[in-house]
Amino acid sequence: MLDKVLSGRYNNLCDNRGEAMVFDLKPLFSGDVKQLPIDQKMDMRDLEWEGITPFSQPVHVTGAISVRADVVTLTIFCEAMYEGACDRCGAALSQPQDFSLERMLVPALDNAESEENEALLVVENMRLDLEEFVRSEVILHMPMKHLCKEECLGICPVCGRNRNEGLCGCDTKEIDPRLSALQDLLH
Repeated sequence: MLDKVLSGRYNNLCDNRGEAMVFDLKPLFSGDVKQLPIDQKMDMRDLEWEGITPFSQPVHVTGAISVRADVVTLTIFCEAMYEGACDRCGAALSQPQDFSLERMLVPALDNAESEENEALLVVENMRLDLEEFVRSEVILHMPMKHLCKEECLGICPVCGRNRNEGLCGCDTKEIDPRLSALQDLLH
């Protein structure tokens, strides 16, 4: 992994003794250090998403903060195991989720247009709170729907049976409420 010299230098640049993992980026911006490797497991059991806490296992983050041509870049890959319920049928599910991203780190921005550029990440006081950043990115990368399988049939709106376990035979035809009086005349 890291040799003893780099390991000592790494520990001086990264404070992960408390809850947060904060990187001191001054040596990167000054050119004293060319790269800081990242290989961390972050506890996100307290993260709430749509009324549940979906991450009972740590989120694994790998990557590096590096300098090339005087540009400081954060490159990470995140892996997590989402545990929750299918949005169609309610069955329990456990699905791997992963994403990668790259951001250029800047100490400040000159104009308002740059603030909306997703490729740039402002690092105040030349310190990066990696856990805070990853936490927000995990939320942004969550899918809108979690399904037990792509062809999930959901539940019957009449009896509530899970249609993946078999059809129930309920009449699920919906009648336009404006025509329901005509339906009554036919019966």
